[in-house]
Parts: sequence; structure tokens; C-alpha cells
Amino acid sequence: MLKLSKFTIENFKSIHQSITVDFNKTSIHNYEEQLIFTQFQRFGLFKLGCLLGTNNVGKSNIIQAMSFLQKLVLLGGLDITYNEMHSTDVRNWNSLDKPARLQVELIGEIDQVLTEFIYSIEFSGDEVIREELVRSIYPRKNSKGRAKTVFHREGETVIVGAKTKRMDPTRVFLRYLIDTALDDHGIDELRNWFYQTVILTTGYMQADFFELYKKYPSVEIQKINDFLGLVSYLDPMIKNVKINDDRLFEVHSQNGKVVNHTFKELAPIVSSGTYKLMAILPHAIHAIATGATLMIDDLSQSLDTNVLRFILEMFLRDELNPRQSQLIFTTTQAEVLDFDLRRDQFFIIDFEFTNLTTIVKNLFEDVKHKGKSIRNDLKLKNRYLQGNFSYVPNVENLIEFVHEQERKR
Repeated sequence: MLKLSKFTIENFKSIHQSITVDFNKTSIHNYEEQLIFTQFQRFGLFKLGCLLGTNNVGKSNIIQAMSFLQKLVLLGGLDITYNEMHSTDVRNWNSLDKPARLQVELIGEIDQVLTEFIYSIEFSGDEVIREELVRSIYPRKNSKGRAKTVFHREGETVIVGAKTKRMDPTRVFLRYLIDTALDDHGIDELRNWFYQTVILTTGYMQADFFELYKKYPSVEIQKINDFLGLVSYLDPMIKNVKINDDRLFEVHSQNGKVVNHTFKELAPIVSSGTYKLMAILPHAIHAIATGATLMIDDLSQSLDTNVLRFILEMFLRDELNPRQSQLIFTTTQAEVLDFDLRRDQFFIIDFEFTNLTTIVKNLFEDVKHKGKSIRNDLKLKNRYLQGNFSYVPNVENLIEFVHEQERKR
């Protein structure tokens, strides 16, 4: 299955200047086992990507941009996608009165040949301004790719090979292509990536647990019960929880009492962390079973640090993730910086009043930062909290603010 290599966003909500989240490895050599495609050294990709930053710097906007692109392709039109996003201002998501641009780069082995797709689209209001799909083939290891433009579009005019087509400006040509190119295995893999990728934004915890599992036929009840054992680590009042043959949750409390509940009945009696974990599990198991990409906004909220660590391990360890699924998530929790992870898997999201949302790039591969060496054994969390890498709330100023208010009273 294709894997995510890069994602570029421009003029979308708080992202004014072009930023790229790059999941290709850098020159760092630690934790090589956390990479995929290591047989193609030029394309070593991360299994895990963490977007870290304080509140209101635009982390969620990056995930929303990816979700918007996915819906744009799957639904096939700007007007349909706007309605699906249920937002009153989605037509104004592109900023500075310039077109919004989204681009995704995917790579994977198709018919035993390494293949890369670059898909980009520019849009403004209800109209597609530009759209393009480029496919590159790498016949041998470390060989130079042969790039070919599958189609190029300017407004309503689409050029496919030697043919010219007309396209409704509100419609997305890639959706038309993946519906009609039935004999092209590469386009079929591209279609599968968009269909299989799961992006969880605000509100995903409200979904019905069993409805989620109906959505994923590849997920077996046994796999559900294996992972439901995690909830006891979050909720000390629950000794065990599993799904019985009647599709009900069988809950064992510490005193041994067994009670059957539907998911909605269960929600009020468990902690928010347990509820969130159970809402995430169907998607995580599906991604691992199929090799899909999973993106989660604010993954760490309400989760115990050790449970969060285990979820990351689910994706990092080959024996738990044999299809090398990718997990991309946002968080405000600096503790993840001290997990056993590659430093280049972290993307520090910052905020500048000139360019708004930005990414602090190449930070962890620099030998020096602000004149100071960055050692492998240094506690990155402490440096992050000190504001060495990006803006973080100044607690001392906050305390002084509270004291000032008290003096005014």
C-alpha cells in the first residue's frame, strides 16, 4: 500500500505561507527500525509523525487540511465537500484572497516497482484553479525516477496524455480518473490510499463503537477483545471488559460483578480516557490490519502517558504492525519528546504573526541551535519547555498576572 511521504499546505486557514510536513528520514541514524522502505535508502519513511505545539498555533489546521483534501477527492466536488465539513466559513478557509493549495506525495511498491505519486490541487471558493497528478517510476534501487504527468488541469481544461477534456470547475478530476482508470493498478492503489486513510478530527469520540466496526470488516472480534484489555490500565474500577456474542460490552468490576452494556450505556460509567481509548481502537486496529495511514488530532488528551506510549509502540514495532501502517498525530504534551523516538519524527508547530502557522524545520538534525550543541542524550522536553525551539506559555508571567489582579482588588 502507498505511504505518505510529504504533505504541503498553502493559504489554508492559519497557514499562509507554504509549509511541508516531510516524513522522509534525515541524516539521523538512531532507531533505524522505526523506518519503512529501508531497502530504498532514498525513501526511508517514518512510521510515526508527531506534530507538537502549544494551544492555538495551528496543529489541528494541518490535520483538517488533510481531511479536506481526502473528502475533496472521495466526494468529487468542492461544493459537496464544503457541505460535508459542516462549517459556516469553509468557503473562506483560503486566506489572503489567494487560492488555497494542497499537495500530497505518496510512495510505495506497485507490481514490484517503486512508484511515487504527487497530487496537487489549487482552489478558490467553489472553483478548482489548477490540478495535477505526476507519477514517477524507480525501476532499480537508488535509481533516478522517470516522471510522467498523468494529467494537468487549468480551470475547466484538463489535458490527459494527448487528449483534452472539459471539466466542471467545481468538480475534482482525480475522482473521475480513479473511477474510470479501472485497468491501471497504480491509480487503483492511489484510490485505495484515499479510501483507507482514517483522519480523526474534533468530535470523533461521539461515533458509535459498533458502527465503527461495521465500517471495518477486516477487524475481528478477537482483535477487539485483545486490545480492550488496555482499558483496565486507564480505569481502576474496571477489572476486565470484552464484547460478548450479543455484541454487548461485558464489564467486570473490581468486586467481580458482571454487567452488560451497550456502548452508549457504557460511556457515562467509564472515565473520559477509557472512552477515548475505546473510540480510537477501531480505527487503530483497522489501520494496522490494512497498512493504512491513521491521523489523530490531539491524541494524548485524557490518555495516561503509558497508554499513549503503548499506542505509539503498536505502530513502531514490526511484530505489532507488520504492514507498516503510519500514525500521525498532534499533541501539546512535551513528554513525548522523551519517548524512545527518532528526533526527526517530531514537527514543532510554531506561530508567527507575519506568516502565522509555521514548522520549525531541521531542528533536531542541526549540530547547533542558537549557538548551543544539541546532544542525543539531552532531555529535549526540558529545552522545549524553556522555549528554546518555539513559543511556549510563560508560566512565570501568568503567575505575575494573577498577582497583579489580586493587587488591583
